[in-house]
Amino acid sequence: MSQTYSGLFCVVINPYRRLPIYTPNVVTRYQGKRRTEMPPHLFAIADTSYRNMLVGSYRTLPAPATKYLHYHWSCSVQSFQDTT
Repeated sequence: MSQTYSGLFCVVINPYRRLPIYTPNVVTRYQGKRRTEMPPHLFAIADTSYRNMLVGSYRTLPAPATKYLHYHWSCSVQSFQDTT
């Protein structure tokens, strides 16, 4: 896997090729899970941030991670809308 945790941080290694690790299916697998329940992934951090934001404790992520954070959030909102 190209991602691992180092303490509180998710370390992402650039494999210099596209991997199918940022898809809607992967988003769904990480939604509502604790960071320790799944393999290391940026979406685990994104889901935790999303849930913390809902309760008012959002923290800023580094700029390169932001686009995937927003992608995860948009998929989370879409999933929520599909269930209501």
